[in-house]
Amino acid sequence: MKTQIVPLAILLILTGMMIPTTTAETATESTVDVTVIGVDGTEYTTSVTVMENYTGYNVTIDAASALQISINSTYFESFSSHSIDDLFGEMSDVAWGESGYWSWGLFVKNGSEWEASSVGVDSIAIDDNQSIAWAPMIDYGVWSDIPLNDALECLAADHTIGLDSTGLAFNLTSLSIAVGDSVCWTWEDASMPHNVAEVQREGYTSYISGGVRSGEAVSNLAFTHTFEENTTFHYVCEPHASVGMAGKIVVGDGGVVVEETTEVVEETPGFTTVTMAIALLAAVLLARRKD
Repeated sequence: MKTQIVPLAILLILTGMMIPTTTAETATESTVDVTVIGVDGTEYTTSVTVMENYTGYNVTIDAASALQISINSTYFESFSSHSIDDLFGEMSDVAWGESGYWSWGLFVKNGSEWEASSVGVDSIAIDDNQSIAWAPMIDYGVWSDIPLNDALECLAADHTIGLDSTGLAFNLTSLSIAVGDSVCWTWEDASMPHNVAEVQREGYTSYISGGVRSGEAVSNLAFTHTFEENTTFHYVCEPHASVGMAGKIVVGDGGVVVEETTEVVEETPGFTTVTMAIALLAAVLLARRKD
């Protein structure tokens, strides 16, 4: 009698048994995009892999390390939270409550807009594909597209010029200032981009080469210039110069040149006339003697 050996696979199929199989599950790593805005407006962005028990603080530290940005923080036990004191070694040089004070603010992206976080960096929810940002802010909780350095310089300016309600004219078309004064042109979220460009005289619309210019037209601007001499400064918004978007600034006396005139004053009335008559008579007598 022959013994028939049935292959194991066939035997399992015949008996309705299945070989258990295991599939290695690949854990999907969560990432968070972190953006840091410098005081000069430069934007730095990196993606951070979220580890177990990570908070917004851990994500921030990893992002700063990846971007090679220096960071200093303080932990407040009473709040169980960290405060970011400085990034890039930059922090406000004036005390809280004083003009020009600013701080590093935490923002969360909602759609296409950055919104101030309502909780501290240690309490912020870290979700996959989330975006957070650190940016300098003058007004607490307010994101600004104007670089901090430009905004601070504007705050310190002696005079400010903005846009009128139409958005197609400056709110001050004529301004008189003293020599040494500074003027800041500023607007945020303008419906149309604008700039400031010096022109040769009133009515001209073309930028004078080498003159004062804020740069290309933008919707967010804080441009400050200090006037160091007597002059009359004429300027336009280049994209809208043709519709009369212009202004002038009179600095000091406006640079008016006063021509000096020399006037001959006779010390004794008629003295010059008498002298000329005597000289003429002497010439006649001399001529007769020669004859």
